[in-house]
Amino acid sequence: MSNSIELGSLANSYRPKRAAFVGLIATATVLACIGIFCLWAISVVSSPDVHFSGLGPFKNPATLLGLIGGGILLIALFLVWVAFKFQNIKYSFWLYENGIVKKEKGKEDISLLFSEIEDVLIFAVGGSMAAMLDPEHYGLAYRKSSSGEWSYITPQIHNSAELLGIFRELHTEQRGKALWNLIEEGRRVSFNFVEKKRLLKNNFLAISVSDITKIDKHFKPLFLSIDSITIDAQTFKLEKTDSVKIGDWTDNIYLLDENGNEKMALPYSSVASADIFTAILAAILKQEKRV
Repeated sequence: MSNSIELGSLANSYRPKRAAFVGLIATATVLACIGIFCLWAISVVSSPDVHFSGLGPFKNPATLLGLIGGGILLIALFLVWVAFKFQNIKYSFWLYENGIVKKEKGKEDISLLFSEIEDVLIFAVGGSMAAMLDPEHYGLAYRKSSSGEWSYITPQIHNSAELLGIFRELHTEQRGKALWNLIEEGRRVSFNFVEKKRLLKNNFLAISVSDITKIDKHFKPLFLSIDSITIDAQTFKLEKTDSVKIGDWTDNIYLLDENGNEKMALPYSSVASADIFTAILAAILKQEKRV
């Protein structure tokens, strides 16, 4: 657990969105009142003094009111479920210049330095198309190590896009510096990655945000050194004329040779801490070009 001196000065705090939660509950309350009114009206139209000529297949007004009232009440209950499941989160994030603290009522704070966070996963909330159109539909999961607990930054946090952007920038800078020092010493560093087919299957079956990180049980090591990338038993030599590119229309990291031909391709979201991996890979190739 990192202390306040190591974390540095506080940059900002990010708390759960409350407006959306309140709005959903208010809407559900209004709909519930309308539904209850419809059900109450059944007793009125059922009176022998009230005559109803019928509306299409509904010859009995009580049947029509019952269907309308029941349907509206079901919608109201669904909105309440959505509000409590996706909006009423109880944790907040405190962002510092050297780390981040997750605060949750009734639990111990989770304080981590950016330099010690090993795994960061970026994922789309509500589908990749929604995320492309609005940065607020991106989420991020991070943990200290493979044995650590995942923490989630999602659109339910106010200004989540800003938090994600700053987090990724500081993590790439500070964790990346630590790993780059190892590379310069001639050592190789490892990243967790998952095969594309497993990634697609996991994301397709995911119902909640926590399901996204269940992919970690399929993690494999990816090794990066000053002269090569090793994935499983396959090694890709890094040449002075190689380049790295992030796909414009695809979620891929490409290693290209001097003619622009593909030597290696990995889905960006299949690599834990992909921001750091691509930054270090680009730095290696840039250094090679100066030799």
